[in-house]
Amino acid sequence: MPVEQKNKRCASCGEALVGIYCYDCGEKIHHRHEFALAHYSREIIYQITHIDAKIFKTLQLLVTRPGRLTAEYLLGRKKPYIRPIRLYLALSMLYFFSFSFFDKAALLDIRLLLKFDFTGRLLPALQAKQQLLGGLADELFYRSINQQLNNKISLLLFLAIFIYAFVFKVIFVAKKRYYVEHLIFCLHLMSFSFLRDMLFLPLYLLHKPAGFGLALATTVVYLFLSMKRVYGARV
Repeated sequence: MPVEQKNKRCASCGEALVGIYCYDCGEKIHHRHEFALAHYSREIIYQITHIDAKIFKTLQLLVTRPGRLTAEYLLGRKKPYIRPIRLYLALSMLYFFSFSFFDKAALLDIRLLLKFDFTGRLLPALQAKQQLLGGLADELFYRSINQQLNNKISLLLFLAIFIYAFVFKVIFVAKKRYYVEHLIFCLHLMSFSFLRDMLFLPLYLLHKPAGFGLALATTVVYLFLSMKRVYGARV
């Protein structure tokens, strides 16, 4: 008999055990047979299929039912779906990782900024930086700069979510929702944007202006439907 069962105490927090799960921290009673190959193999298969099912269900709801994922979470139905912050972080990392390989589709391209630099100061500054890097070839140099810029944008976007949530708090003050409820809405909204842009990547590569135009249109429609479902807003 395992030590945990003999002492009737949770292995993690030390609380008295009633049943197979600790009521305080949720830890399950430990049995050595869990490390048997047959049992552990079943556990691995379960975890993989469970995670896959959760991912599929979360992404399906996020894309096909604007605002529904947020509404489900706010109603307390959390277990079937990936948590908002995990979803955001996973999709944002995939987004910036994907776009780092395709400069033409990047959110911000330093070469585009050069075309609108009417002061004439940006190019000399970039050339000086390029020399400091040992005269790196133009393509490699601009790719490196673009990656640095887009990494900074990823941080700014994350910080902006907190500002967006405050804006929604002000707009829908009559709804008397907590700030975090608006934050969850914004996390799901931004997660959709990352996923959509990854799906639009081929279009960005073929025709960047058309891709961004379509992305803007889908954002407006998605925001409208999401607000209607979550806030019951007449927008």
